[in-house]
Amino acid sequence: KPNGKITFWTKDVDSVGNVTVTCNGTTANITLAQTDTPACSVNGAATYSFAEGTYAYTAIETTPGANGTTEYWSSTVTITSDGCLTVKLVD
Repeated sequence: KPNGKITFWTKDVDSVGNVTVTCNGTTANITLAQTDTPACSVNGAATYSFAEGTYAYTAIETTPGANGTTEYWSSTVTITSDGCLTVKLVD
């Protein structure tokens, strides 16, 4: 069976470069903001390709500066063979 994809993305320009996603032990960064829900593998999002199944992910956003904040996300995602799942982080 072909792998499925999951793409983590954000609309928040201030979060770009500050969000790190770890899914199934692999880490990636979100480097560009999207204007709307993107297609899988869009440039600037954190995209993974895995075999069908359920995977745990964590994400952390650290905003730099004296008043910097940190936000965490932790959940699971279920990927289907040849599917595309998008997960929005940071409202």
